[in-house]
Amino acid sequence: MTPDMMRRLKHLVLFVVAVLPMAFIVVVIAVPGPHRAVAPTSFGLIEIGPGVFTDAPEQAPELTRHLTQADATATTFFGTSHPRWRTILCTTPGCKDAFGIPGRAITVADMVVLAAPSGVTARTLTHEQVHIELNARMGPLDALWPRYPSWFNEGLATYLSGTPAVRGPARVTEAQWITAAKTPLGWRRAKRGRTAAQYYGAARRMVEGIEAEIGRDGLRRLVDAVAAGADFGAELRREMADCLDGLDGAGHDADMVIYKIFRADEWRAFHEAGESLGAPIDLADGYVHSSTAEQLLETANKHFDGETGLLVLALDADGMGDDLVWEPSRGGQLFPHLYRALRLSDLCWVRPMDGHGAHVLPPGVTP
Repeated sequence: MTPDMMRRLKHLVLFVVAVLPMAFIVVVIAVPGPHRAVAPTSFGLIEIGPGVFTDAPEQAPELTRHLTQADATATTFFGTSHPRWRTILCTTPGCKDAFGIPGRAITVADMVVLAAPSGVTARTLTHEQVHIELNARMGPLDALWPRYPSWFNEGLATYLSGTPAVRGPARVTEAQWITAAKTPLGWRRAKRGRTAAQYYGAARRMVEGIEAEIGRDGLRRLVDAVAAGADFGAELRREMADCLDGLDGAGHDADMVIYKIFRADEWRAFHEAGESLGAPIDLADGYVHSSTAEQLLETANKHFDGETGLLVLALDADGMGDDLVWEPSRGGQLFPHLYRALRLSDLCWVRPMDGHGAHVLPPGVTP
């Protein structure tokens, strides 16, 4: 390379180095999009808390309450609340357009949450914070093929946020189509031709089904194990196998598993609230009635005669400690009575007691 060519190359490099920052500034100023979160005050937003910006500072107390509730929900499940670098809360269409926010809200990696006017709610911000938490547990290589499948990421966010309008199909089998959405591209494909209630509902239903099988603690273990490098599918299968092995008596005392019968509305209330004082008879007696495997069918026939749509909950008796008391009841038999609220963390699985007109013990219950 001649000296003249070397000189021209040097000038070109210097020019590019000088122009790139200027070009970036021009793009940030001229083109709407989430990248404007780099300098939100340049677009009229006011900082109302560390890294939190809005176009409505007069609403700061309410907006802060929404964020606090979202962080608290995330902390309850994950044990921590990952800090956000930027939170953009738009209360007007103009602000939404300026930051290019699609839909209700958007999360960028584990750093930024941008919410449109319809997304400035505790539920939507909880949804986005769950994304932040899962994204923080992944690395750069997860951008194209994430360790948490996209359907799980969206399903857990929808489930923990408790969005009432997105319930999903009644049966897990009707929601399994969403598990094909393993990547962001797959999630976009799954959305085509479907409503938000359909694809978010299916993802939520799958997560609900997983929790029904392995419990809330199992769901947390799944998240933590995958964060540590375990394969999602393999870890999920292991969690489910451990639960079923325990119920089949592999290395467990039979007294460690007890059962509770719920009607469908009682199960829904329990599932949504995270705990339950039981059915009306439980409230009247001051404790949650339950049964052993040997007592379960007799309990169903005696107290639920002619009823359909019943569900059997398998519960970890060992984890209930002194709150579980064995007391004589029907025919002098000792029955397990729980003197506290039943919690989702007590649950190993829930299955229908459907015998087409007669009560039939579900798989996994052996008298």
